[in-house]
Amino acid sequence: NPVPDGYEFKVRNIYSAIQVADKDIPLAVSTIGMYDRSIQKKNMNSIIADSEYVGKLEKRDEFFVKLIDKINRDDYIMYKCITKEHNLCIFTKSINSSPNFEVELGDCFLIKATPKEHNISQYDSGAKQTKFNRVAFIKNYGQPA
Repeated sequence: NPVPDGYEFKVRNIYSAIQVADKDIPLAVSTIGMYDRSIQKKNMNSIIADSEYVGKLEKRDEFFVKLIDKINRDDYIMYKCITKEHNLCIFTKSINSSPNFEVELGDCFLIKATPKEHNISQYDSGAKQTKFNRVAFIKNYGQPA
């Protein structure tokens, strides 16, 4: 059950009413982004459902990937990518690292990296994922036409 003062509780109350009060409009609008994000996550989960591991562990190689998510943390950024074959890959870069990765969501780019770990993602419906380390940016090809 939702906590009485929590976000979910307030949203349920707003949407169960016939009219939305002026003071509740910002909260109601915030749910649009959350709904859109949940739809995107479902779509992405269907794309990576048959994900396989990428590369051979500890063998440095070049990989062509597309950025599907970029998550900022306190001192690093986590990059979540897929290959052309829809295989899930992740890596992190320190916020202070130079040169910085100049990639945006949807960009396709070439990296040189070492597959460090093959595991099952705890955040992406149990899809197989490859974790890269020692990632070097080679070239950004931009977004597909």
